[in-house]
Amino acid sequence: MLVVSAAVGFLLWYTVVREAHEIQPLVPALKSWWMKLHVPANFIGYGMFSLSAMVSLSYLIKQQANETRWYKLTPLWLLGVVLCFVPIVFRKSPADVGGGNYWAGYLLVSGLIAAGILLGRKRIAGAPAQF
Repeated sequence: MLVVSAAVGFLLWYTVVREAHEIQPLVPALKSWWMKLHVPANFIGYGMFSLSAMVSLSYLIKQQANETRWYKLTPLWLLGVVLCFVPIVFRKSPADVGGGNYWAGYLLVSGLIAAGILLGRKRIAGAPAQF
């Protein structure tokens, strides 16, 4: 409910303060025929890649559900941290300009999420499928 309230608040702010209710002509680059192909192709491509990444990661977690030694799980944890670290590595601005503390916090949260998934892998793997 908090997310919905925040989204409604943002839309109200954007409409009133930024005068989003006034329609303006498109930038010439957005009038191209290429945009009609580019946007759906990217949407489908990102969706399929995200779905395959989620399925493969859940498979890896389920395969390691009965592992009791933490050092055997280190490669899987590192994979999770690396996948979450990609936006930090491939961003355009250097750390001092783009807010280095933000990205360090992003890395910390990513590592904690990956560790939480690995620590809860037995519970995740043992849960019945909810489709």
